Amino acid sequence: ADLSDAEITLLRDGVRILRARSAVNPLDPRGWYAYAQLHSAFCGTNTYEDQVHYGWFFLPWHRGYLIALEQLLQETVGEPQLALPYWDWTTSPQIPRAYAGPDNALSDPTRIMQPDDIMPWDLLTVGSILRAPTWNSFGGHPRLDPTAPQIEGCMEQGCHNNTHNWMGGNIASFSGAGYDPVFHTHHGQIDRLWAAWLASDPTKNQNPADPRFLEKRFFFYGPNGAPFALRVGDMLDTEACGYRFDSLAFNLNVRALPIYRDAAEKVRDDFVSAGELVRTPVSLDPTGRRALLAALGSPRARVILQFERKQLPIHPYCVRIYLGTPGEAAPSGPTDQRFVGTYTYLPIPGLELGLDRHCVTQIEVTEQHAALLRSGSPLIATLVPVQLRDRVIPPQSLEVQNASLRIDA
Repeated sequence: ADLSDAEITLLRDGVRILRARSAVNPLDPRGWYAYAQLHSAFCGTNTYEDQVHYGWFFLPWHRGYLIALEQLLQETVGEPQLALPYWDWTTSPQIPRAYAGPDNALSDPTRIMQPDDIMPWDLLTVGSILRAPTWNSFGGHPRLDPTAPQIEGCMEQGCHNNTHNWMGGNIASFSGAGYDPVFHTHHGQIDRLWAAWLASDPTKNQNPADPRFLEKRFFFYGPNGAPFALRVGDMLDTEACGYRFDSLAFNLNVRALPIYRDAAEKVRDDFVSAGELVRTPVSLDPTGRRALLAALGSPRARVILQFERKQLPIHPYCVRIYLGTPGEAAPSGPTDQRFVGTYTYLPIPGLELGLDRHCVTQIEVTEQHAALLRSGSPLIATLVPVQLRDRVIPPQSLEVQNASLRIDA
């Protein structure tokens, strides 16, 4: 949401005070570093019990993080009406200028992209997210068994990770993201997507009713520096949490924004295919094609391409994903008819411990692939790494397995 100059100044002053506290004492729980470390502790961890990504706790943990940070900032500046904003990158695909510039507490010197840079449109797809027919495909599967696959919601590796990674610097890593103030405005948008999904079909789009979800408690720092708990079941209603979004509308056709026509060369030059292609067969029995084709024409059911990554490279790994047949020419970009979506995989420390393995990606397949299903040809998913400015393309390929198509309804 747009903030007035006075609101921006208030927010900037609050973050400046938190940064100053950390400069005096990095362990001060009322300081900026301590709050950044909370994100690192629960998102950059390789301990299964603590990790909140890769499943159904992703959204509620981050909502709790924003609630607690907002309360801390309100107390810090003595203004209970201070509110963290959201950045709607579906209408404004550039970093807000309030978060950049010298001598600005909302800026981060490690950030690579700046307000004049334009995020490629295929990183910002939200239509498939809002169309998700179940919580499992939208918000992620239950995380209950460390030996079971970790199945993320379609938002997490899509527009969420894409935006983190595109900006670069601290914000592009689990361990550093909380240090960059742009984090809270990006996650305000992610939180708004959750509210919009629920509101789009209240009778069918619902949060999990499982007590193991509702009774989960997460701990944050209160305004006085003391830890306090937030129960997931108490964070499901934004108004009960003290806030309401001014709009739940999203631009579902980011590509049509005038900025992509006016600055096409700039966007294309900054985001090109690079690195080794990854190809994996997609399992599908003959009788399944008819059911999948019927689902493509259904108002509620969705066809999902899913695959499991065996291990993640040591660098962030952004890929465009395509669905086609063996022997076809290499894909040509997000306007290719075989294109399914753009996803980003962010590593965590301690890869040798294995928590980054057996994570399952879910991504919607649409009616543009109906002819492919009707053809009866074998199917293959192709992952094309893409180069972002000043970023490393990992020398090793992303290993994936168990690719398949399924119906979600």
